[in-house]
Amino acid sequence: MRRLSPWLGLAALAVVATCSAPSLGRDEPTVAVDVDAPSALVPRIRAAVLSELGMHLDPVALRRVEVMVEERTLTVSYLGPTGASVRRTVERPEGDDETVETAALLAGNLARDQVGTLLEGLEPAPEPEAMAAPNEKTPEPMLAPQVGAPRSSEAATEPAPGALPLPEPAPDAASAPTFSFAQLSLVWPVAVFPDAQDRSFALDVSALFTRTGALAGVGFYGLGALFHGDEAGVSVAGIATYRQGDLLGLGIAGLAQVSEGRWMRGIAISGLANVDVLHDEGTELRGVEVAGVANAVVEVEGVQIGGVANVAREAEGLQMAGVANVAEEVSGFQLAVAANVARRLDGLQMSAGTNVAELVTGAQLAVGSNHADIVSGLQVSSGVNTAGYVDGLQVGMVNVAKRVSGAQVGLINVAEENDGTAVGLVNIAGNGDIQVATWAAMSSLTNIGAKMRVGPVFVLPAFGYHPLGDGVIRARVGVGAHIPIDPVFLEILPDYAYAYPLQPRDGEAERMGHHEAALTARVGYQVSEMFGFFGGAGVHFDVTQSVEDGSADVRPELAAGVLLF
Repeated sequence: MRRLSPWLGLAALAVVATCSAPSLGRDEPTVAVDVDAPSALVPRIRAAVLSELGMHLDPVALRRVEVMVEERTLTVSYLGPTGASVRRTVERPEGDDETVETAALLAGNLARDQVGTLLEGLEPAPEPEAMAAPNEKTPEPMLAPQVGAPRSSEAATEPAPGALPLPEPAPDAASAPTFSFAQLSLVWPVAVFPDAQDRSFALDVSALFTRTGALAGVGFYGLGALFHGDEAGVSVAGIATYRQGDLLGLGIAGLAQVSEGRWMRGIAISGLANVDVLHDEGTELRGVEVAGVANAVVEVEGVQIGGVANVAREAEGLQMAGVANVAEEVSGFQLAVAANVARRLDGLQMSAGTNVAELVTGAQLAVGSNHADIVSGLQVSSGVNTAGYVDGLQVGMVNVAKRVSGAQVGLINVAEENDGTAVGLVNIAGNGDIQVATWAAMSSLTNIGAKMRVGPVFVLPAFGYHPLGDGVIRARVGVGAHIPIDPVFLEILPDYAYAYPLQPRDGEAERMGHHEAALTARVGYQVSEMFGFFGGAGVHFDVTQSVEDGSADVRPELAAGVLLF
């Protein structure tokens, strides 16, 4: 063992030297380019931006250009090595070639504008034997930006038109974070690099807590970590992680993760919560958030999975929660056991409890109830659907709306005005008709029911009694089509009845009920709003008669009656 001691000392010295030395090949300027545009434009824009800046692509570079191409606008952002950012939004050109060229020019202008702003803030070095003129005032120097300052989310003003382009300076050790391969610490600042907040690491390990400028690899933290820049890689923290930059990889925390950056394009998994610090612009999620209790972010273009709740201002992906999802605008899916809440929904809400939205363009599906001010699509519930205006379909046990341009299908349908139709046992609409119908038919001499018509469809629940033979009573319901030719009307009515004899048949020990069906065509005349009459003919079916005799009986049907009120 004594012979190995000198070699162990040399090995330890080599490890320390490797951790302390900056990485090789970092003098070559690199930039990360993120493009949110139609797929055909993404590689063209990225190549044009790299050519304009004269840099090489590096996904984890401290410089970052973000290009967002929308239907009418083009937005380009440039983030410098210190975290300061500038942004400009212009009207999108009509052609794809012009869009690519404009994006590259904006990226170059913003990069040069940020460099010019930094150069203005630097105090010029005094020239030897230089003296100020007698009547000239010596300009007061501006403070240079602080090294390792947290990333700012404020957008800088647009560059002055006609400004001369400034060359991109070489990275300065006083302003750019230093890259070191590895960091080992007990608790900040007890570490190999006490100035870790001004550095970026490929491997970062802390027994308790540390501060790190940026992570471009793997980090393990016993309690937690504070990232002043981006987290690009994999980090695991026992309790919590706070990042002032962007998440571009996988972040795992025992309790919570808090993000202050502009983008979350990775996976955040926390035992308690994932939270966005709500500054002016907020954080956009384009990855996956998984939390045991709740997720809160400004914009979602990915997936939020929360044990209790998910909260977002804009959701363009998927929200899944054990209790509730809450968002102002949803262009995607909300899935919850208890409730989904959105101000504007352009997609799908599914819940075992309640779905609530002001404006729905899509579908609300619930076991319990759905509530919306305006629905352009579908409401389906096993319980109650309520809406102000429906341009589509309501299907539920009870459907209630102020105005319907479509259909209501349920046990009870209620609307102040229905320009479509309603199908149910009870249909009530302000512009519909409710009449008492009484008629005689060959199968049942006396019948009385309520004819409820909304649009071209009417429902007729009724009771009938046939005194001849066994003295049969019938509970019946029919759903028919009404064709008005004022004052004449035509109707097709299929109906179903359960017939129950009041007296047993000869030789039978007990009475046996049976099922009946009928199809009749009727012609009527509405004399006034209070009175009308009709008559018709059709066919009547006795589907089953008794246990012993299961044959069907088919016979003609004639009917005539009056409408009151």
